[in-house]
Amino acid sequence: MELESLNDVEVRDTETPDNNVEGFKTPTIGMYFETIEEARNNYERYGQENGFWIHTRGSDKGRNMSNEVTRAYLWIMHDKWNCKWKVTGFDENHNHPLVTPSKRIKMKSNRNMPKAVKNLTETFHRENIDISKVPSIFGGEYIGFDNRNCYNHLRNVRHRDLDCGDAQSVLDYFKDKQVQNPQFFYAIQCDESGRAVNFFLVDSRSRMAYHYFGDVVTFDTTYQTNKYDMPFAPFTGVNHHMQSIQYGCALLQDETETTFEWLFKTWLDVMGGRPPSSIITDQDLRMKGAIAKVFPNTRHRLCLWHIKKKFVEKLSQVYYKRSKFKKDMKECIMRTYKKDDFEKRWMLLMKENGLESNQ
Repeated sequence: MELESLNDVEVRDTETPDNNVEGFKTPTIGMYFETIEEARNNYERYGQENGFWIHTRGSDKGRNMSNEVTRAYLWIMHDKWNCKWKVTGFDENHNHPLVTPSKRIKMKSNRNMPKAVKNLTETFHRENIDISKVPSIFGGEYIGFDNRNCYNHLRNVRHRDLDCGDAQSVLDYFKDKQVQNPQFFYAIQCDESGRAVNFFLVDSRSRMAYHYFGDVVTFDTTYQTNKYDMPFAPFTGVNHHMQSIQYGCALLQDETETTFEWLFKTWLDVMGGRPPSSIITDQDLRMKGAIAKVFPNTRHRLCLWHIKKKFVEKLSQVYYKRSKFKKDMKECIMRTYKKDDFEKRWMLLMKENGLESNQ
């Protein structure tokens, strides 16, 4: 039955928002609305501002709903004389705590990612700028989107751009390599719509190399030079000739903890379930979370190269070409081999340069 044909409509608070309108009027008994949608949108906006969500349900003509009211509600009835919807009942008392003002922006009904934000997110991604900076540019926590929305938007863009022909070509390549070498392994993760989003591959030589040299592994997603800007994620190690060797690699749709967890589990299974003794990554918190779940007994360390890249930005007043601090810093990092020795030398270096309180 169409909602418009019902006599009474009750709008209650719940957790499934639907619409978003700019302004609203505080409901009062006797107030008129042109349509049900106008009434619902107004009450939803009222709920957004006051910390609750709503849902709509209808009733048959003459049904007594007063005995069922257990929380805040708004009743409207169609006035056939002027063809409008009239507020016939309103109670703003709630049987649960309302969302606090500081957290209302996190309600689903308040989630909104403007076009300008989407464009800036895509621009930052193309320029290899951390897209987590986007929310702070638009106002920090008091906005209708966060880092997760930015990453989800990029995922949707990639879904839109990923050509079926290219995905099929990758699959055909994997199958051809497996025919040539049965030890070649590949895995493809699909999303809820069945579209390929993450690709992993490793050949027999890499699997054998890991068997002999896989104690320490480095992992990063620094390079994004392919057509779709998909992060390239190699697992890398060093052999007995101090040469870099690869233990498999992946092309990823995004860099979320869920994606990393899938990749690490897949890689670990291929490597016979033997995790590395140590893994070195950059300072990505999503990698950290996935590593803690998949490699709980592996020592996780941060890449020195990534850390040193920040020295110039964070310590420009003392870290510059031919500065004494730069030389002493290098000595401290590269010439101490015990934890206690490093800590002593580090604290002395901080004290000498007045950096004890520098976070």
